[in-house]
Amino acid sequence: MKYIQLQLIFLSLEILYLGGQRVNLQIKCRKFGYEMQTLRSATKCLHWNRDNVTFTEAKEHCEANGGFLATFKTEDEVALATTSKIWHFWVGLDDMQSQGMYRWHDDEFQEMTRRPISADCASFMPSFSSHVLTFCDTKAGFVCEIRAAS
Repeated sequence: MKYIQLQLIFLSLEILYLGGQRVNLQIKCRKFGYEMQTLRSATKCLHWNRDNVTFTEAKEHCEANGGFLATFKTEDEVALATTSKIWHFWVGLDDMQSQGMYRWHDDEFQEMTRRPISADCASFMPSFSSHVLTFCDTKAGFVCEIRAAS
């Protein structure tokens, strides 16, 4: 019986702690003009922009406003990206450092299995639930992100 009580107390404290983190993240997101979005295990501070700009323009806009082009890596993050009303948008993935080696802007490698074109940048298309290679001078919407720990 004591074991169950301890588990319940621990669970209550954990919920309280995570709830506090969530509120802090929400405050931080709003402070920078971003919106906290959550889907299953994915929680991100995002700012969606419908302006059609090139990859470089999108990257510069995000950086000038304290963020970076968003990353959608996990299954839940991809599911979150598919909720976008923007049909095609830039994400922080390119092969500009090393041709054919696609890296997220946090320097994590991404395998790109379907490569019908040899474009250096990647965008996301919610209708396909997929990242797609896109020529960097194409005009598309974009989504900026700020780190939860920033």
